[in-house]
Amino acid sequence: MTRGEELSVAKKKPYEWAMDGKWIDLEIFYNDNPTEIFSQMTMNKDTALHIVASCGGSRGLLKELIELINDKAHWMLRHALKIENNDGNTPLHEAAASGNLYAAKLLVDEDKRLSGQSSFGSLVEIRNQLGESPLYRAAAFGHTNLVKYFRSEVHDIEQHFKRKDGLSILHTAGIPQ
Repeated sequence: MTRGEELSVAKKKPYEWAMDGKWIDLEIFYNDNPTEIFSQMTMNKDTALHIVASCGGSRGLLKELIELINDKAHWMLRHALKIENNDGNTPLHEAAASGNLYAAKLLVDEDKRLSGQSSFGSLVEIRNQLGESPLYRAAAFGHTNLVKYFRSEVHDIEQHFKRKDGLSILHTAGIPQ
């Protein structure tokens, strides 16, 4: 087996552990390989933060990954929070779609801490390729607790009512997902 093939096989393990909810195995892996947090885990270019933010059972691991990035490469944390997958979704978009309020609050709080409480360029304002903000995605998937939370975090809520193609948040909320 070549070095490239070994690396490819090694990168499959973290994904399998995430899908099986083996959070301790993931934590050990990323503590031993902190730069792998930035590597894509899926064909859609989801990173560890995307996957972990979308899983409700991984509370401690998300906090651990954020602390690990902060400790090893503080300057990279803001970038890590804003990494987009192929759909333009950040880890916060994934937390919003899955209904993970804990992850959403943790990600937003870290973003605020890093930006000095400024909402300019804020994580909650980032749009994916369809023009959906995290608030829009939370509403589309029926997560009212997250909609209420995001409402308190955005500047102009009306800017989050429609996506690029004009589809309104109310219309999307009525479409079965």
